[in-house]
Amino acid sequence: MGNKLRSLFRRWKAVYILSATIMLILGCARPTETDALIEDLLSDDQAVRERATSSLTQMGKPGIDALLAALSNTETRNAAHKTLLIIGQPAVAPLIDHLKNSSDAAICASILKEIGAEAIPALIEALSDPSVRGQAGAVLAEIGETAIPQLINAMANPTIQGMAIGTIVRIGKPATPALVDALRVPALRISATTALAQLGPQAVEALSVALDDDNIRVRRESAMLLSRIPESSALLALITALGSNIENTRELAIETLAGIHTRSTPELIKISADRIVGSAASETLLRIGSDAVPYLLNALKTDNPVLRERVVIILGAIKDRKSVPYLIKTLTDTHASVRLASAKALAEIGDHRAIEPLVVALRNRSAPGEAARALAKFGNATVPPLAQALQDDRPDARAAAAQALGLIGSNDAVPALINATHDNESEVRLAAVKA
Repeated sequence: MGNKLRSLFRRWKAVYILSATIMLILGCARPTETDALIEDLLSDDQAVRERATSSLTQMGKPGIDALLAALSNTETRNAAHKTLLIIGQPAVAPLIDHLKNSSDAAICASILKEIGAEAIPALIEALSDPSVRGQAGAVLAEIGETAIPQLINAMANPTIQGMAIGTIVRIGKPATPALVDALRVPALRISATTALAQLGPQAVEALSVALDDDNIRVRRESAMLLSRIPESSALLALITALGSNIENTRELAIETLAGIHTRSTPELIKISADRIVGSAASETLLRIGSDAVPYLLNALKTDNPVLRERVVIILGAIKDRKSVPYLIKTLTDTHASVRLASAKALAEIGDHRAIEPLVVALRNRSAPGEAARALAKFGNATVPPLAQALQDDRPDARAAAAQALGLIGSNDAVPALINATHDNESEVRLAAVKA
């Protein structure tokens, strides 16, 4: 019996030594040891706590597993949390794995956020794992700006592209400068454009700056994205670009604003008389053409005579006949500059409905010189009313009529001009002779 007991004891001892050796090789520790170390983390003695932390750290995976288990216990949670932070990067993969189906997922996410930069590569890799990618993306978004460069690079990976874009969008405005820079890289351009489009108003500031970028592709993508953002800040950015010192930027702004004319036209009209961007705004309205006419006609109601004059000039350049009745009306505007611009605009349009009102303008001094030049552009059709105007009571009206007949250069005007050389007023005679 004694021999049998000794034999059993020897076998048990061998098994124990073998098990201990295997556990040592694998870096494992007995459950009782890790439990004791976890308890030591709660000690009032700092030295004990530090030794426990050091021992758990040196254990590797067994220590980390014990700490993760300790997160479920309200008494040991804070101590385990602090220790996992001290362990840092080695704890990242287990923490990510613990995000999947753990009741402590929120705590693990918080720890990963606090670990920060060291956790980013593994978290980005986890974006490809359907069971944890949502949680990994949320943690990366919480880490924020530090994660942006690696997330930008991740957009080139088709496997995690969508998750990377979604995470960047969650980070928001801080990511926009890096996304604009990514527009330079062909492999990232589509993803960067997608992310910036989703960011919308948050991207306006970065896109506005990019309108003056030295890379034409960046400028074009930025202008396109701004045109798709419905907020007024995006429209203002494009309008501001009309005053850029870079010719290509100015031209790009004109092209883009013309493409969104239903939104841009009212604002372009408001600034068309502006000293800095007025010229570019007017050019944009010309490109918009007839679609801008209803807005321009409505703008003639403004109390600002400088703006009324600019609107009249633009209408004349567009040459839409719907504007003729309105321009006939502005021939009698209270401001001479508007009257002169109206006469010129009517001549550019060339609609014969304007002949009689122009003759009236010539005879009532509202715009005699410009009316004369405008009438001359209508050719022979204006000879009879102009010849009649040579009989007007006012010398300046007769002189303007003579000038207009001379500009027409028609033989039909010769008899009337010969008679005008005998006018009582030298001003009229001189105009007839010159004609």
